Amino acid sequence: MDIANPDQLDTDGDGLGDVCDDDIDDDGIPNDEDNCPTVPNVDQIDSDGDGIGEACDMVCKTLTFDFQLPILSDVMELDMEVSEAIELTDVNVIVNITHPYVWDLRFGVVGPDGTFVYLSANNGGSGDNYTDTVFDDQATESITNGTAPFTGSYQPSPGVLADLNFDNTNVLSDGTWKFVIIDIWPEDDDGILQNVSLELCGLPDPDDYDLDGIPNDVDNCIVTTNPDQLDTDGDGIGDVCDDDDDGDGVLDVDDICPLTPNADQADTDGDGIGDVCDPDIDNDGVLNDDDNCPYIKNPDQTDINQNDIGDTCEELVVNDVISPNGDGVNDRWYIVLSKHFYQNTVITVYNRWGNKVFESVGDYTPWNGSYRGETLPSGSYFYHIDLHGDRSDVRTGWIYITQN
Repeated sequence: MDIANPDQLDTDGDGLGDVCDDDIDDDGIPNDEDNCPTVPNVDQIDSDGDGIGEACDMVCKTLTFDFQLPILSDVMELDMEVSEAIELTDVNVIVNITHPYVWDLRFGVVGPDGTFVYLSANNGGSGDNYTDTVFDDQATESITNGTAPFTGSYQPSPGVLADLNFDNTNVLSDGTWKFVIIDIWPEDDDGILQNVSLELCGLPDPDDYDLDGIPNDVDNCIVTTNPDQLDTDGDGIGDVCDDDDDGDGVLDVDDICPLTPNADQADTDGDGIGDVCDPDIDNDGVLNDDDNCPYIKNPDQTDINQNDIGDTCEELVVNDVISPNGDGVNDRWYIVLSKHFYQNTVITVYNRWGNKVFESVGDYTPWNGSYRGETLPSGSYFYHIDLHGDRSDVRTGWIYITQN
């Protein structure tokens, strides 16, 4: 009663005029604290941090439809599918048409609710072409006053694009739009409709801020488009807006395997790809699934004892028999001794009386069971393997030499 408001505007319909209502949109947040005071937004989401809530932060989309069609004498209605749902406050249309006598053309657009807006009718005389011609209600010159070839921005005539705004249609922008065109004298000249672009601006769908077709109340990433709703770590936050997609405590920007948990960030070959998602962990050119020693380089895949574990990976494997008869089987005493683990190994073999019959220091060459050039007699022989050459780790056992 004490504040003049001749328009009696009452946005939330609570019986209090907006000029004296301290919560204009009735969302429970006072106007002076509300980042979108005229549109209900209890969540107060403001993804870009500009102080304007998502519910009333203007969005613009430009959609181009390529036609490349000859213009006929019959009315042509060409569909333009729009998936973005916007409460439109401004619509512009850009057209590209090649035609040697543009006065023959009449065209306009139809919004998703069926509203038709005439853009141009019999303008430009004998001139040619509409080239990147922008139809904009805010342009300073009407298309009726322009000169072909039409370039730049013009007000449409006789239509008004504001007729397509949400305030007039109460319909969101998603749906089927149409471009309607006719050439009233096609037999005298040929024209081509190249493409049409819609510039759509307004408020986002209050039920779908990111316009991805997923309602806000079930969208796992409300302000970033993600129709697939991918959520690798199942934390309820979509991957496109999750700082840690795999939920391993390492942010994606620092994670060498962002979609597979790997808190330890192990990267054996140092190639910048974490082991858990690296198809070749040791970078030896053999894929993990085929590699008999996936964590240590062994491109030759040598496996003397054929146990499917590469020799490079085996700490120590000692064959327990030698049959030096030249048949190619156990002719030598094979020991798998990984250089990755041991480089200074001392190997000694003794006969039953304690006499040394063989010794190797460092690199080991498979022994053929001989002593001083002669093959030793059949029997058991004691071996002593000092892995580090300093007696800190010694392995012992028996090997049998047979002539059969």
